[in-house]
Amino acid sequence: AYGEAWSIGHLPEAANAVGAVHLMNGHLDQARIFFTYALERDPDNVEALVNLGLLDVREGRVQDGLKQLRALLSQYPESTIVRRALESVSPRKMP
Repeated sequence: AYGEAWSIGHLPEAANAVGAVHLMNGHLDQARIFFTYALERDPDNVEALVNLGLLDVREGRVQDGLKQLRALLSQYPESTIVRRALESVSPRKMP
C-alpha cells in the first residue's frame, strides 16, 4: 500500500504516510528517511514534524522527542495532531 502512495509523485504527504507505515512496522531508519524527505520538500509539514518527534521517542531519545512535540504545541496550540501525539508519549496530562 505504501508503495502506491510513494509512486504518486513523491509528494511530502505521501512521503510522510510511507514514513508512518515504516514507523508502525518498526522500520525506524526507513521512517526517518521518509519524514526527512517530506520536510525537505515542505519544512512546515506539521504531521512529518510530529512523526519525527514520535520517532525520537521510539528510538529512546524521549527527552528530544518531547522537546520537539512541546515546541510544536507552542507553535500550533490548536493542533489536535500535535496535542494527541504529545499526550500519547507524555507522562503528565496536558493543560
